[in-house]
Amino acid sequence: MRVLVLAPSLPWPLDAGGRLRTYHLLRALAPRHELRLFCVRQPEAGAEAEEALQAAGLDPRGFERSPASGLAALWSPHPARWFHSRGLRLALGAPGALDAFDLVHLDEPCLLPALPRELGVPLVVHHHKLDLELARDLATPGVRRSLEVARWRRLESQAVERSLHHLFCSAEDARRFQARHPRVEARVVENGFDPTHFRPAPHEPREEQRLLVLGSLDYAPNLRGLERFLREVWPSLAVRAPELRLAVVGRGAPAGLGRGWPRGVELVGAVDDVRPWLARATALVVPLEVGGGTRLKIIEAAASGCPVVSTAVGAEGLALHDGEHLWAAEDLAGLGPALTRALECGAERRRRAERAAALVERRYPWELSAARLEEAWDVVARSTVSR
Repeated sequence: MRVLVLAPSLPWPLDAGGRLRTYHLLRALAPRHELRLFCVRQPEAGAEAEEALQAAGLDPRGFERSPASGLAALWSPHPARWFHSRGLRLALGAPGALDAFDLVHLDEPCLLPALPRELGVPLVVHHHKLDLELARDLATPGVRRSLEVARWRRLESQAVERSLHHLFCSAEDARRFQARHPRVEARVVENGFDPTHFRPAPHEPREEQRLLVLGSLDYAPNLRGLERFLREVWPSLAVRAPELRLAVVGRGAPAGLGRGWPRGVELVGAVDDVRPWLARATALVVPLEVGGGTRLKIIEAAASGCPVVSTAVGAEGLALHDGEHLWAAEDLAGLGPALTRALECGAERRRRAERAAALVERRYPWELSAARLEEAWDVVARSTVSR
């Protein structure tokens, strides 16, 4: 099958959940399909990004960003304005530009405005998360949030008008979306992990009393959850266990982050390889309050044999259950007691981590997720051409 994939940015380097998901799904399908990848160039992605994607069997082409103007600037949500590219629009709108393809895979709804109104080929829309929910939950109430929510609602409606075929990371996201748009044909392509990269290290003892927070620090849900955790949960934990330590690992830390943090908390920032951190940690902590999609870091931690303590929102959408595979607190307030129980019982931590590792090994390899994407592509390619 000849598939044109439109993504906001080149899925490289592999230092963020969205890039990891896009890269691994496409890499797995590249040997069986003719894939062309159109992206908007970002400052952090140099020539090595395109070389890495070529080596993975993809055919990338980057387009320069350009400022949105007029109605596009007024009615588009922030990511659609940020990833606006006049060059991409012109390339997609050129006569016969899409004739060579059997399918267009829109990797994020924010690029929908770049597509010409008449495609002539089927379109599938891929949602890494539910953008409308994030806009509602993250912003401070007021006129700006109301406007951004209205922009996302408009773009979501346009995406449904253009195609009834939509892909999601979890059944929960699919149900929420279908509640708003009952006619949509929603399919789930779960997140995954690379079994050759993440696996338990049985001969390396874990450090006691050493917690880990992992995730992109320029992603608002991660940053907000971390800050609330340090403010509302960490102080009581540190009183009970003064020797407790917390490492915060992730790219994109804002300037000044870490200043004034409590004793025992270390901002590590970006690392080349998260596996040593997962191998050493007593547990991975996931203090998320806002969800959508599923957490790659939980799957990778489980595959590495690292115990996980999360909010219920953080673990949402995964087949890992509280009491069997991890500790899942109802909310952020319950995260402290859950962590205390996990820290006090090493044998139970090991049992849950072993069960989690076995489950993700069966269910979450990227090849299985890619097979589900391939099935979805086949159905969509045989459907009525999108409007």
